[in-house]
Amino acid sequence: MKLKEILVLFLMVIISTFVFGDNHSNQVNSKMVEGLTYTNYIETELGMDIYWEFSENQELFMMLKAPVSGWISIGFEPSKKMKGAKIIIVGFKDEEVILEEYYGNTQISHRKIKEKYITEFYGERTEEYSLAEFVIPLDNESRYNSLQPGSIIKTIIAYHNSSDSFSRRHSKRDTIDINF
Repeated sequence: MKLKEILVLFLMVIISTFVFGDNHSNQVNSKMVEGLTYTNYIETELGMDIYWEFSENQELFMMLKAPVSGWISIGFEPSKKMKGAKIIIVGFKDEEVILEEYYGNTQISHRKIKEKYITEFYGERTEEYSLAEFVIPLDNESRYNSLQPGSIIKTIIAYHNSSDSFSRRHSKRDTIDINF
């Protein structure tokens, strides 16, 4: 081989290592719904990973994964801080996954709502993370019906590092925009 061919081959190997090197994919399979692969993903500055997928049946499948052993949450469309947000909090009680829905009644507090919109959910906890997966109905009667493909939604996220008590203040929180 000529030196030029060796250099070209070497550069191709180097470039392919950078492009394909860690074989990392932001797609992840659902742990709750067989055959569902999440193709939409955002990694937050808090280290919380958010995955979502819309169905043809007016549903939004979501998965949250955070490096904590406490509750994790997401809230949609706050006007300021928590106020007005539609909040979903997931934690564990005696190895059982608990999902509750709240409304941000002030900038710094929320109240549990009476009606349950989310009835399908799953959770798991390991030494490395807490994971929550749930199905959000998007029909006209749902409080979440503004979450549609192509919409950009102001979103609050939070978690507690070690507690599953939903009354415990978050360890970390952030406000992000999700382009659904």
